[in-house]
Amino acid sequence: MLREQAQEIRELNSSIIETLSIAIEFRDCESGEHVTRIRDLTLILLHVIKDLDPSCSIEENDLPMIADAAVMHDVGKIAIPDGILNKPGRLTAEEFEIMKTHTIRGCELLDSVPRFRENPVYKYAYDICRHHHERWDGRGYPDGLKENEISIQAQVVSVADVYDALVSDRVYKKAYSHETAYEMIRNGECGCFSPLLMEGLSRAKDKMKALYKRVK
Repeated sequence: MLREQAQEIRELNSSIIETLSIAIEFRDCESGEHVTRIRDLTLILLHVIKDLDPSCSIEENDLPMIADAAVMHDVGKIAIPDGILNKPGRLTAEEFEIMKTHTIRGCELLDSVPRFRENPVYKYAYDICRHHHERWDGRGYPDGLKENEISIQAQVVSVADVYDALVSDRVYKKAYSHETAYEMIRNGECGCFSPLLMEGLSRAKDKMKALYKRVK
């Protein structure tokens, strides 16, 4: 009975997290499928990374919780003005600085939820929300972290987020093919990622591509 109750609580937490994230995606002119894809992409990559590096700092049992946390990566976009969030063209330097604050504002939102810090998903959600735009060479934001200063879960979500953005239609661009998206990431056109993540992407790319056929 206790195990069943614990499972019900986990499922309820996942549903609440997903509902909040989907509501925010609607503001970003997304259907809500982005949230589902990020969760699934994160899981695919996490499993591959665990196989590549058994000494990886994350526990196998935590992988579903990290995937749940991943869907909250962009909750801070609720604080970004519509004119910037849904601008069809390139952002100005000033607008981009405002857009970048979604990482910090997201953490502020997570901290405003009563007792959420007591939830085991909190530490992953906060870290991913703040650091999914950090890059291996230190040229990301908001904290300019580099290399292994960036947690493995934040690194994984950053790749998942970039990949999904590339292969999806957005207000400012049409979708690239999966093959083009893969090459763009590998060639550093979307920022610098760790060698481990690039090897993981190489091994996971077929599963990642197949995911979109299932979702659609």
